[in-house]
Amino acid sequence: MPLPGSKNPQPSGSAEPPAPESLPGTFEEALALARAVAAEPDVLGADFVRQSPYESAPRTVPVLDRSCRWQREALPHEVLAGLSRSSEAPGDGSGRGPLRVTAHVTVYRTTAHADAAMATFLEDALRCPDQRPRRGERVTSLASLGEKPVFLDAEDHILEVGRYTDDVHGGPHPYLWAANRVGSVVFAVSVKGADGYDAKTVSATGSGALGSMLTDVRRELR
Repeated sequence: MPLPGSKNPQPSGSAEPPAPESLPGTFEEALALARAVAAEPDVLGADFVRQSPYESAPRTVPVLDRSCRWQREALPHEVLAGLSRSSEAPGDGSGRGPLRVTAHVTVYRTTAHADAAMATFLEDALRCPDQRPRRGERVTSLASLGEKPVFLDAEDHILEVGRYTDDVHGGPHPYLWAANRVGSVVFAVSVKGADGYDAKTVSATGSGALGSMLTDVRRELR
């Protein structure tokens, strides 16, 4: 089942787990993998540029707190390294607002830790259907679906959809968050819609970024 509105870009192959010896075992190895995988603007399209700030602080991961706000916190024991990169297609003055995309890569100590994290993501959407990604931003009516992997080379997949609003550009607009897991690596993409972008475009943008990261993960873990 493809992401809604996507072109179903499925890499060839099967969801075989990577060899244990190929998985990162140190912070340095995990961070190098995350940097090789986290999608950059040129992966997303010719119109995309870096947001400021572009990369997350080292040795931190995003955490959904009890008040349903996303915060960056120090790496927990089960995580070796994490990295987020934020890009956007700026508004063009012809009715389009900024389309914002954040790519996340989290490398866990074990595959079991990564698998447990995927289960937690499903619970988060049930616990917090309304979330605050950043100051002045809101995601509402969030629904999470655990389903068979969209991409054949992924071992697990989660899709969340909702509505996005910010204090500057208004809304609500389509919102998508999707994650894949390969071995001990979880990689995800969030796409915050804007004026001039429909749900199909938001989904296709997320699908393209996730597919690119999947290809890179499989390459790095050979």
